Amino acid sequence: MEDGRSPQFYPGLQSHANLLRIMQWDLINLHMAADKQNDNPGDDKQANGYLKFTGMAFQMVGIIGVFAFAGYKIDESANHSTKWVTAALSLTGVFISLYVVIRSIKE
Repeated sequence: MEDGRSPQFYPGLQSHANLLRIMQWDLINLHMAADKQNDNPGDDKQANGYLKFTGMAFQMVGIIGVFAFAGYKIDESANHSTKWVTAALSLTGVFISLYVVIRSIKE
């Protein structure tokens, strides 16, 4: 702008100035958002609780599934007409998984 013209004759400079202004506000907003995230540590406990109980559900499904599969294979190899071993081992898996969940909740 050495030649004395007003900024309207330099549209590139004007758009760069606007871009810098927008970037400055974005950085301020990001900084404020980061501060808000750090202000409430109770949310981490809630998220950990969800993860804990979700993990317990998968643990229960896994235990029951393993016992049911073992019972199925035993019944299949023994050629039982009624699948009593599958039923018995599935119930055993349910009781064991309930024991594991109750024990982990008490901790």
